[in-house]
Formats: sequence, C-alpha cells, structure tokens
Amino acid sequence: MPGDRGREESRRGRRTGPFRSPGGRTLRYKVGMTSRSAYDPAQHGPRRVVGPGFREQVYAVVASVPAGAVTTFGDVAGRLGLRSVARQVGYAMAALPAQREEVPWHRVVNARGEISVRKDGKPSPEQRRRLRAEGVSVSEQGRIVDFRAVRHVFAGGAPPPPGSPPPDGPAVD
Repeated sequence: MPGDRGREESRRGRRTGPFRSPGGRTLRYKVGMTSRSAYDPAQHGPRRVVGPGFREQVYAVVASVPAGAVTTFGDVAGRLGLRSVARQVGYAMAALPAQREEVPWHRVVNARGEISVRKDGKPSPEQRRRLRAEGVSVSEQGRIVDFRAVRHVFAGGAPPPPGSPPPDGPAVD
C-alpha cells in the first residue's frame, strides 16, 4: 500500500507508526487531544523553572530561618516565588555540601511538620539532635511538637536581591 513504508505489523496485526486518519492523512494530535490542550507558556508558566543558581537561592533563603524555628520545603519554594518546586528544594538541600556550615539545613522539614525520612526509612537522628539543641521539641518519630508555634513563615514572596543580608522576621502562625 502506498505510504506504508517504515511501518511494521505488531504482534497482534495492528499497524504501528504515525497516527493516521481513515483517509490516510497524518493526524497532528492523538484522539481526544485538541490544540487547546497543548502546552501554553502564558497559561502554564515557563517549562524550566529551576535553572542555574537555584541551589544558591535556596541556601540563601534557608540561611534566613532563625534558630529555634523551622520551615518547610514548600515555604522555601514559595519565598523564591516558585510554589510548585518544593521537591526541587528538597533535592537542593540533599545536595548541600558538608562544608556549608552556614546553611541550617536541619531547620527545613516536610509540610506535615515531620523530619523527612532518609534512605534507611527513618528520620535523621542528626537533624533531630540539632533541632533539640536549638530548643525545638521533636518526638522520637521525628514529628515537630507544636509545629505551628515554631514554624517560620517568610514575609513577601520575592527572593532577596543577590548579595543582600538575609531578612530577619519573627515566626508567624
């Protein structure tokens, strides 16, 4: 049949290859898709929201969390103006070099107010120890006691300008 070059029969006898209409025309979209369901940057935002310098921005925001307070991965992402990248904030925190003592990584917990589990399936005992040393009550299961009282919420949503001192602010319920 003309136009069938490069197409093969699958095990069930169905043809594989580009989507074709009954008239033999190549279809632009899969069945059920319309041009409105395609990606629209104006509606969905930029495709790449995490780029060069993202980790340093995360570390600068985390460095502004005062001792005796905790924040969440989502709060850090929101402070950067990127509310949907909480998981990437976690990846950035996991990639924090051990030499970066000025970044208080232990003050970042998950949205439930718990120390996130590590590869072994348990909360980090080191994170629990550091939080307790700062006066934050942490249960043996890794849950922050009275999380709402010690949660640090950032004022504003824009990141601090590069090179500026981190903003200080009290914990807000």
